[in-house]
Amino acid sequence: MTVSYRDLLFSTWDLGAQRKLPLLWKHYFNNTEAVIFVVDSTDRERMDYARSLLHMILEEPNLQELKFHLLVFANKQDLPNAMTAAEVTEALELEKLKNLEWHIQPSNAISGDGVTEGLDWLYSTIVKNY
Repeated sequence: MTVSYRDLLFSTWDLGAQRKLPLLWKHYFNNTEAVIFVVDSTDRERMDYARSLLHMILEEPNLQELKFHLLVFANKQDLPNAMTAAEVTEALELEKLKNLEWHIQPSNAISGDGVTEGLDWLYSTIVKNY
């Protein structure tokens, strides 16, 4: 799916839905400038899986050859048991990503809270690198 935001076009793929096909992921990474990773911040039990999945994606050789940016949406922030952005950062071990510009954005996909802020960060980060 292609999404337009400001004057940029983003081609998007839901890799999480294809977790049984990681060998095919490399075909999605050509010319990648950003990875958007959405995590359910209420699902503490699957946070280890989310971390493993994220790091598997980031360690893909075709992706490592590129200069790209990582935006993490810590989704479902409207729920009382949601992990904070700091907790999600720690759970996903984002601080270990030294050679990658990343940002974590608390969000609520249903209401849209935080989505614009995250996309604004991504937009400005991509634009400043051109």
